[in-house]
Amino acid sequence: TRLRVLRRQGRVEDAESWTRLALDTADKQNWPTARAHATLDDAQLQHHRGRVDEAWARLDQARVQAQLLGKRSLLADVLMAIGRLHIDQGQLDEAATTLDEARRHAVSAGLEQLEAQCWQLLGRVAKQQGDSTRAMARFTDALGVFERTGDRWGVASCTNELGEIARLQGDLDGAEVHYVDALHRMEELGADNAHIVRMNLAFVMFTQHRGDAARPLVERALEAFEATQQRPMIGISHLLLMACAATEGDWMGWDLHLGAGRDLIRSTRYVEQDIALIAKMAGDLAAEAGWLDRARGAWIMARDQWRALDRPDE
Repeated sequence: TRLRVLRRQGRVEDAESWTRLALDTADKQNWPTARAHATLDDAQLQHHRGRVDEAWARLDQARVQAQLLGKRSLLADVLMAIGRLHIDQGQLDEAATTLDEARRHAVSAGLEQLEAQCWQLLGRVAKQQGDSTRAMARFTDALGVFERTGDRWGVASCTNELGEIARLQGDLDGAEVHYVDALHRMEELGADNAHIVRMNLAFVMFTQHRGDAARPLVERALEAFEATQQRPMIGISHLLLMACAATEGDWMGWDLHLGAGRDLIRSTRYVEQDIALIAKMAGDLAAEAGWLDRARGAWIMARDQWRALDRPDE
C-alpha cells in the first residue's frame, strides 16, 4: 500500500497525514475494512515512534475489527504487527505464539509472502532467545520465498538478518559481507531500514577496533532516526556513540550519550540483545580506562536487558 511504502521510506509525516485522511474517510463513508486497515497503519506508526501504549491500543482495535470482518489476510497482518511489538518489548514467548497464529492464517489464505514474513519474524524471536541455529533456519526459509516471489525488500531485509547471525556467531567478516549487500539493496529501494543496516555495520567495525570508521555511520543513522522520530533507534545510536567515545577517551561525551540512550530505551521499554552487547562492551572499555563508576552504569544496563530477555546468565 502507499502508506507502507511511505513508512518504509521513512516519510513518517506523510504517512501520518495519509493515515488520518484514511481514518476520516473510512468513518465518513462507513467503510469498515478501510477503517481496520487504517487503524493498523496508525498502530505501526505509533510503534515506529516508540509510543508503546498508543500502539497497543490501536492494535487491540485493529484485531477486533479484523476478527469481526472475518478477513484472514488482514488478521494475519494485525497479528504480525502485534508479534513485532512483543519482540521489541522482550515478550518472546507471546511473540512466538502470536506469530505462529499469524502464519497459520497466512497459509489458510494462500498468502506465501505473508507466511515468509512470519518466518522472518519467528527468526528474530529465536535470535533474541539466543538460538542462532533455529533463527538461521527461519531466515533461510523466508529468504527462499522472497527470492522466488521477487520481493526485493524481503530479500534485503533477510540478507541483513543473515548478517546478524554471522555477527552473533563471531564471523565478523561474513557479517560485514551480508550487511554491505543488504545496505546496497536497501539503498536501491530507498528503504528507511538502510539506516538500521548502517548501525549493524558500524557495530561490526567497532568490534573490529575500527571506531573511526564506525562513528560516521552511526552519526548518519542518528540524524535520520531523529528526523523520523524513531525513539528506540535514537537510543541505540547514542549507546554506540557512547562506545565510540570510550575509545576516544571522551568521557564527557560518554556521559551525554549514556544518559540520552538510557532514558530513551527505558521510556520506550525497548528490549534488544544488541543493547546488552553494546553496553557490556562499552562498560569493559570504561573499566579498562579506570572509570569503574561509569562502567557500572553501562553494565547495569546490559544486565537489565539480559534479564528482560530471560537470559540472566549471559
